[in-house]
Amino acid sequence: MSDAQTSTPVGRFQRKLVKLVIILTGVVVGQAILYGPSLVGRKILLPLDILAQPGVYLPRTPEVAKIEPQNVLRSDLIYVSEPARRFAAAELHAGRLAMLTPFNFAGAPFIWPKFSPFLALQCATASPVVLAWSQLLAAIIAGLGAYLFCRRVLVVSFWPAAIASWCYPLTGFFVLWQGYTTCLPVVWLPWILVAVDETASGGSALAPIGLTAATCLVLISGQLDVAGQVLLASGLFGLWRLYEAHAKQWIQRKARKAALGLAVGWGLGCLLAMPYILPVLEYTHTGSRMARRGAGAEERPPVGLAALPQTVL
Repeated sequence: MSDAQTSTPVGRFQRKLVKLVIILTGVVVGQAILYGPSLVGRKILLPLDILAQPGVYLPRTPEVAKIEPQNVLRSDLIYVSEPARRFAAAELHAGRLAMLTPFNFAGAPFIWPKFSPFLALQCATASPVVLAWSQLLAAIIAGLGAYLFCRRVLVVSFWPAAIASWCYPLTGFFVLWQGYTTCLPVVWLPWILVAVDETASGGSALAPIGLTAATCLVLISGQLDVAGQVLLASGLFGLWRLYEAHAKQWIQRKARKAALGLAVGWGLGCLLAMPYILPVLEYTHTGSRMARRGAGAEERPPVGLAALPQTVL
């Protein structure tokens, strides 16, 4: 394609389309390498071998006794996540939004992240095949966000940004927490950083709206404690971008407007997420684990400076 052709609107659209295809292809290939058989239904993206443990579910036949679980630490996916997903799907198909589960503790609030766009896809069907496609959707959104962050914030060329977009969904955090709601707020990390950058620099009048949407998606997508860490990172990044963009004009109108835009974006995003946040906060006060923590118990006592090399690594 000649320079004259690429300078036309159609040519620019074709170039953007080719770049999008390259990014999506790289992300999809990376995920297919990890769990391709689950995408086509040949396997289930769950540690079903845990069901073969003694006293769990499967009868102890000679064939079952030969099955050795590969990782019993992932048992929550079988004991908690999948039953919650199937309950939410059944309620949604019955025309109800799952708010109370009668199967836990003789009735308890259902605080599974039911408003998450990724988990909403999982509620489309009871078949566990959808788990792999939900994982792929999360990887695509994470990869596109990483690309936008590299291009707009780091201002690198196409290929470095494309490679970063392929690698971001394959980082250790996503692989370690695959299948859990723990990692879902981090999917939106590059998106909220882009929105913070646009808002702090005053690049667009609509940037606070994007920040509002990103903040809400971070909070409703998964674990609230991880979402809080994502918002904390975005806050530190916002302070740095405010200083960098307006260091010499703190008292000028543009700097005040940028700071106000950040505050409004984060604040409105938190308000939009309140239908999910408030029931969780109310219910956690009644939990035995929170009661033990309030009494001073520590499930994971601090290690001290001996853990610093691992933290840095």
